[in-house]
Amino acid sequence: MTMDSAARQAPGRSRTSSNQATPIPDYDAWATDSSSRWWLQHMLAESGVDALDDRHVERLRAVGTVVGSVHMRDAADRANRNDPTLQAWDGYGSRIDDVRFDPAWDEVFGAVNSSGVCGLPWLDERAGYLVRAAAMEQWARLDIGVMCPVTMTGAAVPVLLRDEDGPGAEMARRILDAAAAGTGRDHPSMGMAMTEPQGGSDLSGSSTVAIDQGDGTFLLHGHKWFVSHAVADALLVLAREPGVGEGSRGLSCFLVHGWLEDGSRNGIELQRLKDKLGTRSLASCEVVLDGARATRIGEPGRGVPTIIEMVVHTRMDCTIGNAGILARAVGEAVNHCRTRSAFGARLVDQPLMRMVLADLLLEREASLAIAYEVARGFQVADRVTRLVTAVAKYWVTRRAVQGCIECVETLGGSGYTEEFVLARLYRDAQVNSTWEGSGNVMAL
Repeated sequence: MTMDSAARQAPGRSRTSSNQATPIPDYDAWATDSSSRWWLQHMLAESGVDALDDRHVERLRAVGTVVGSVHMRDAADRANRNDPTLQAWDGYGSRIDDVRFDPAWDEVFGAVNSSGVCGLPWLDERAGYLVRAAAMEQWARLDIGVMCPVTMTGAAVPVLLRDEDGPGAEMARRILDAAAAGTGRDHPSMGMAMTEPQGGSDLSGSSTVAIDQGDGTFLLHGHKWFVSHAVADALLVLAREPGVGEGSRGLSCFLVHGWLEDGSRNGIELQRLKDKLGTRSLASCEVVLDGARATRIGEPGRGVPTIIEMVVHTRMDCTIGNAGILARAVGEAVNHCRTRSAFGARLVDQPLMRMVLADLLLEREASLAIAYEVARGFQVADRVTRLVTAVAKYWVTRRAVQGCIECVETLGGSGYTEEFVLARLYRDAQVNSTWEGSGNVMAL
């Protein structure tokens, strides 16, 4: 026997590990989620809808198959490991202000858009909000970074529709037509630009100005501090019209297309990408508006009340999104405990661990109940929905962060490593408690 062969047979040289949790294989995320199916059916009944149309049933089945696939889960991981990069200039010295994404981002983004979620509330007035909530909660388990532009695109529709025969309504029709057709990667997208360096959520000191050109258009000049998905087809932007008013009452809402008809950038300069704690797949930018051509949406000086309708919708999705993140995290924790043993028994059979898992499952159930209740409020146009949405966002997003921490601890050292998805889920859950107003900001 040679030394090499002896070494290969020596104890301790095994290349496989025993007592390790097994990866979750392909599964149907919707078919195996009895809780989500129950809450959807319950809230549909509460909204006066007896049963889902077959097309919605097939839609949710298709979403569940994609979300549960190993291929798509790996794609979401790649999109977060390979950060987007800013390409401000091309090789010939021309300013292009573009962002390059990993192909995995395009794959996940296209899959989400192809499910038509951006248009469901307006394409089906009976059940659209609730079906959308079910689909979005599933998609959020993959990657909340990709969900951000999807959320903003759908949330912008009611604001754009106010511009009845103008560019806003035209953009809304593009979005709804793409959603109805199941358009994937080429689906039009929206973003919004409100916060500035000097104020953050306090918009009263916003200094971006809109100069009336006398032809129904404006030129915008200013600095926006945090713009998620600045490479969207169009942005809703708050800017100040001189002479309209002081503080937040002087702000109007404007539609700014990302590119002009000749293909050049519309006065939107991307200064840098934010180096964020989580949502690494999402290109959040600092933006300078240098003569960006825009049209006003809504009345002069009514920008905050106009855009707040978009904000209320995105707050709903913060709630739904963190319900999905928590569902994924709890699923990973349960899988680990079912297949890992310690001190003579599987973790799932250890009394203390069973108590931890039971508590996590209750948290997950509560987050689902609240998320679906918010969606039901939108479905039936409940008058208190705006208030309930803010409260739900505060509670569910904060509790999901704590739940993810518990799930990380359930996996022990493995949960703390980047090889497992829980570290990303924990980081990503933080964004929804901050985005669209942290707890204290919403209460002000």
